[in-house]
Amino acid sequence: MTEKALATTGQTALATTEKAKPFQVVPKTMQEAMDFAKVIADSDLAPKDFKGKPGNVMIAMQMGAEVGLSPMASIQNIAVINGRPSLWGDSMLAVCQTHKGFEWIEEYFDEQGTAVCTIKRKGFVPHTQTFSLKDVTLGGYDKKPGSWQTSRKRMMQMRARAFALRDRFADALRGLVMAEEAMDMEPVQVTVMEPRKADQDTRVLDKITQGSKKVEESQNSKEQDNSKNDTPPAPDNTTAQEETTKPENDSCAEGNEAGNVIEGEILYAGSPEDIYKEVMTYFDNTKDSAHAFIAEVLGKGRIKKMKDLQTLTQDEMTKLWNSLQEAKAMTEEES
Repeated sequence: MTEKALATTGQTALATTEKAKPFQVVPKTMQEAMDFAKVIADSDLAPKDFKGKPGNVMIAMQMGAEVGLSPMASIQNIAVINGRPSLWGDSMLAVCQTHKGFEWIEEYFDEQGTAVCTIKRKGFVPHTQTFSLKDVTLGGYDKKPGSWQTSRKRMMQMRARAFALRDRFADALRGLVMAEEAMDMEPVQVTVMEPRKADQDTRVLDKITQGSKKVEESQNSKEQDNSKNDTPPAPDNTTAQEETTKPENDSCAEGNEAGNVIEGEILYAGSPEDIYKEVMTYFDNTKDSAHAFIAEVLGKGRIKKMKDLQTLTQDEMTKLWNSLQEAKAMTEEES
């Protein structure tokens, strides 16, 4: 065989031993990612969480890339449960197994039927997490329909695995939880105050602060005038009415929910808990706004703890009630 023939034969042999690389789409720009996400979202193979939602597809691909998953692996293994992205149990283990610190994992059920997962990371002692039948009962999973009834051992295994993996490989998982665990989480209801309402409360507090200062100045002026006048003022019908009305408010007489009108003010007849509930209701149960209101009316530091409510005097409750009525009136005017 000639040298030329040997060269040709060697090239042919080399070509036959090379393996063809699999075709893989990896977007490099934002536009490429959006185009690729649209193709996936319009495909019949797209999971229902991503069907017709290219924006969700792109975010899932980005989250998957942060934990080492390819775009298609991200779409198949990231699930959106209760509005929160999560990884299926097997893919979570796969992510941790590709981590440079992963050494080994052992999963089994002990004699009591408890799921046990022990995982070893380089530089750390073996870490074990368990999920027992008692945990199933305490969590109410024994009465939950679905996988907890048909595949209880598998669900227990996944729960122990999720705890162990998240404890030892938090850096690899980047906060992602296991899908099997997320399915059992109750959605949290969060009440967000609208900006208009928040601005309105701020303006009301400012006006009440100014009003409180004017009331104090007026009271100080009246006290000075009374001290200069040697002759005490003659009693009139209003004073007599005040003397007869106060005992009724102190005893919280029936049919007097708001209080009695005395000299243009309302004398509050309820308890400290009642006035606190009134303030909380006005501020949509937002403690920060309610406590800021009380601080503006009674002074900072007057109510530091809930038990301090019991020390409110009749005058303080009356002052709170009247300020609250002014705030409500301002709100109605602005609306």
